[in-house]
Amino acid sequence: MRGRIDRILPRVAKPARYMGGELNSIKKPPEEVSVRIALAFPDVYEVGMSNLGLRILYSVLNKEPGVAAERTFAPASDMEEEMRRASIPLFSLETSSPVRDFDLVGFSLAYEMAYTAVLNMLDLASIPVLASDRTDADPIVIAGGHCTTNPEPMADFIDAFVVGDGEEAVVEIARAVESAEWRAKRGKADSSQARNDVLALLAAIDGVYVPSPAESREADSSQARNDVVRARVVRDLEAAPFPESLIVPYTEAVHDRVALEIMRGCTRGCRFCQAGMIYRPVRERAEESLRAWAWELVENTGCDEISLFSLNSADYTRILSLSGGLASEMGEKHVAVSLPSLMSVTTTFAPFAASAFDSPCAASSDWRNAAFSARSRRASAASCPIRSSNARNSFSIAR
Repeated sequence: MRGRIDRILPRVAKPARYMGGELNSIKKPPEEVSVRIALAFPDVYEVGMSNLGLRILYSVLNKEPGVAAERTFAPASDMEEEMRRASIPLFSLETSSPVRDFDLVGFSLAYEMAYTAVLNMLDLASIPVLASDRTDADPIVIAGGHCTTNPEPMADFIDAFVVGDGEEAVVEIARAVESAEWRAKRGKADSSQARNDVLALLAAIDGVYVPSPAESREADSSQARNDVVRARVVRDLEAAPFPESLIVPYTEAVHDRVALEIMRGCTRGCRFCQAGMIYRPVRERAEESLRAWAWELVENTGCDEISLFSLNSADYTRILSLSGGLASEMGEKHVAVSLPSLMSVTTTFAPFAASAFDSPCAASSDWRNAAFSARSRRASAASCPIRSSNARNSFSIAR
């Protein structure tokens, strides 16, 4: 399989997207594990490798004994054309295995525009697009991410949805599949009994919605329905797993930096913000743990920028101490510290930057009251070591 893939790579743009073998990637021999999971991101490699959720699940699953997680992404149009011409199915990066051969295929539904890419990837993998058409010869197709808060638009195509935080749920899903001896029962294209048994086990896991059992209960009016699914929540974020190392792509990712999740959830309650609603309650990681992770991730990846990631980083209780301390410490190694998501009403970094870096900055430049007027932005950019990195109030503390 790898040889067939390598023969078509000279004919596509950015072949590094499909090579695998990156620094810190994990490759487990298929014969030495009991459950194989393909983590599928329905977008090109550069976008998928910037997704923090994918990175966390990849690390969590591969730390589990007997479980192997591999990655696959939506190929660009030129690569898809070559794959279909050469009859090469969708494959994983780690072992170049056909995605159809995995026990589970897990899609990340980060945005609705990716729905058609999910269907195309299933077709490219030779997996029946409709869940009702799948048999014991096909893998279980699951999905997680923001969009699973409204799973019904994809219910005809996905076998099971994980609603809410996935770190704990994916491990329970892997163990349920392992206990069902799914791999030993696979291969019968004329039966779906084994997969139905697995789906029944998955439906019993908190935060997992399995459309088919719910529909069957609805059809039987004599059976009381109890299919309310509550979103899974990691209560103690400090104890939740986080990768000690991140995969370093051969080609530049959209967000080519260390993403360090400092908190989850938001107290603002903006009515237009889906993430602020579905990721409640607010949970923070300890500053000491974040500092230790930051140093470890920089050492293991060689990245020259750390992003203090959350829905609104300025709401983190110790944001001034954390960002100022990291900026001072990392500056010696020429590593920048960035804050990718800020609200103007909580931003007070101009005065902070002056004290942290001994930079002349007018004491009157209080960004909390300035409301990011054009004049205050120009003045701050000229006098403070903070640079705007995009139009969404994102700033980086310069080295």
